[in-house]
Amino acid sequence: MEIIVENLIRYGSLFGNKLAVRKFMSKASFHALKKYKQGLDSFLESFSKNVEYEKFSNIRDDDMDTCPIWIMWWQGEEAMPDIVRIAFESVKFYAGKHPVILITKNNYEYYTKRSRSFYGFVKENIISLTHFSDFLRFELLYQHGGLWIDATVIMTSEFERDFFSGRFFSVKADTKSVDTIKWDPRWSRLWSIYCIGGHKGDPLFKYIDDFWFLYLSTYNLLIDYFFTDCVIDNAYHRFEDVREGFDSIPDSNANTLALSSMLNADKSSYKSDSSTYIHKCTWKTDFKMLDFNGNETLYSSLYKKYIRR
Repeated sequence: MEIIVENLIRYGSLFGNKLAVRKFMSKASFHALKKYKQGLDSFLESFSKNVEYEKFSNIRDDDMDTCPIWIMWWQGEEAMPDIVRIAFESVKFYAGKHPVILITKNNYEYYTKRSRSFYGFVKENIISLTHFSDFLRFELLYQHGGLWIDATVIMTSEFERDFFSGRFFSVKADTKSVDTIKWDPRWSRLWSIYCIGGHKGDPLFKYIDDFWFLYLSTYNLLIDYFFTDCVIDNAYHRFEDVREGFDSIPDSNANTLALSSMLNADKSSYKSDSSTYIHKCTWKTDFKMLDFNGNETLYSSLYKKYIRR
């Protein structure tokens, strides 16, 4: 209780008592969460006036058929858990002409300019490595273009033909299939930052990182875990060209979480969905080769396909 009070006071001193109370009440109900999101949006809207944005002019002439795919596992490939290795190998298997580049603590500086400085916030325990990767992905996209895919994404087919055709490319869940009651208003139905990309030099990517840098240089406390999604949402509502870019992404991969929930089930019980080929998983689960009845699991079949070949 004492820690909660201390955090409440700290948030209140930085962001105002009203927003601080809404944040700590946000878990009480969906209505309370929506009220907190409204306060958070208001705070970010005010702060965003300090961040410059250069309006997008046109799609670059990058060859999107060969643009890079970026994946990060900080400790390196040798330290990957098996589920991450499965995911990594599956992306390489279905990447086509796209080079798959693994980002680690040993090579990230080679591809970026600002991330080394931003990593200082991790060293100061202001943000986690997870949030550092948020900044890093958008610097990579701004500097080189391409597609960022989280290390826990498993692919089961090649990209659809038009996946790389727009200004932005991402997993855009079918908005009609989303259960609103379970939906967190800080998330978006229009993009997924675990699988997001675009063209080199896109001003949105710079805006996101500039926002991050200025915010953490002003405050020494992260206001919300879903900060990056909230910043993109801010840009979506502020800038018409950003809104048009995300609105033009076709619905895809509506069942992106289905495979993850079936990994420890009998492989024969999993029914593949041809419309979903990008699957968001997690490495924070104990995966089994056999289910309770001694049948081979879906995880086991993927393990044999990508690791024990």
